Amino acid sequence: MNDLIQTVTSIFPQSLVSSPFFMAGATLLIGWIVATVLSRVAAGALGFLNPKSSFTKTLGIAQGKVLKNSVRKIVFWIIMLFPFMNACEILGFSAAVEPIQNLLTKITDFIPNLIGFGIGLAATWLGFTIVKSILDGVFTAFDLDGKLNLGRITGSTTSLSRVITTTAATFVGLMILPVALRALNIPSVSAPIEHIVTKVTSSLPNILIAIVLMGLGIFIAKIVQNLLVDILKVGGVDQMPQKLGLASSASFKGKGLSEILGYVVFASIAVVFFTTAIEALKLPFLTDIFSNFTGGFFRILGAVIILLVGTIAARFAEKALASNPGVAKFAKYAIYILSGVMALDKAGIAPQISNNGFLIILGAAGVALGVGGAIAIGLGGREAASRVLNKLIK
Repeated sequence: MNDLIQTVTSIFPQSLVSSPFFMAGATLLIGWIVATVLSRVAAGALGFLNPKSSFTKTLGIAQGKVLKNSVRKIVFWIIMLFPFMNACEILGFSAAVEPIQNLLTKITDFIPNLIGFGIGLAATWLGFTIVKSILDGVFTAFDLDGKLNLGRITGSTTSLSRVITTTAATFVGLMILPVALRALNIPSVSAPIEHIVTKVTSSLPNILIAIVLMGLGIFIAKIVQNLLVDILKVGGVDQMPQKLGLASSASFKGKGLSEILGYVVFASIAVVFFTTAIEALKLPFLTDIFSNFTGGFFRILGAVIILLVGTIAARFAEKALASNPGVAKFAKYAIYILSGVMALDKAGIAPQISNNGFLIILGAAGVALGVGGAIAIGLGGREAASRVLNKLIK
């Protein structure tokens, strides 16, 4: 800028050039011309941006003339700062513009850092996009979501392949991100983030092991589920609720007993593998949470099984003792109460209910019931028991 001003003012008489007011005015005039030209060039260079493209929409960039006018004004006044400070120095106002000059010096010195940071961010985004595109192609080719069909089990529309793809691509981006942060040369900003990224990337092997265990668990659970459902259907398990009088139809909300048991087995295997995967991360707080969850899951599952067995036993006892309605009703409700207490004890809910005294009373009632039931069956319930057993066999 100073060389341009000297070249232009050299054509004027020395008396004018030696005047500080003339030189200040000439500096401002030449600066205005340069700023106008460059601002228009910068605004015109934005013609390559398509206002309707996803890039401009993502960044929220204004469209049309609004964008060009904004850029033109910004570029114009940034350039005008330099001739303005030069003119102030010519007029002897250096002290007034010194803070602005120092600020501009720091900004211009920081521009290479910003450029390096921008290149680093571009590399991070490129790495993220490449990994995501590769994994998307692989999972689409193998139809991972279609084969696992987890939405049918969980009821969620979230794609497992998309979760895995986004997670893996994010890890790749995190590994490149510290390079971009280092370019800023601001330790107070980059150091904490680099520390977090380093800890995450150092845990990457454990994370990969956990992901493999989860995937393997789902794969094995799916195979066992399908095999078990087929075996149970061939064995006629779907008709058992009707035969036992537990249900009026062979399905519950369109699901047979074999399918329901298949889901239970699938969930049980998946929970075990997921807990093992969490332990592989070596994060104690997560391990404790999932260990408690696994324990609670199997306790509740055991309680549900006890209630189902108790319900079947109660119905069986009621039918076997049908010749003596009083004993039959007593047997049914005694079994209901006993199985309910046992289920609560198994689930760890209200342990005060299942204390020793209460269990002794129920145990005594159970012994009396057993003796009474045996006598009743021996005296006249044999035919009823035989009918129930024959019905189950058929």
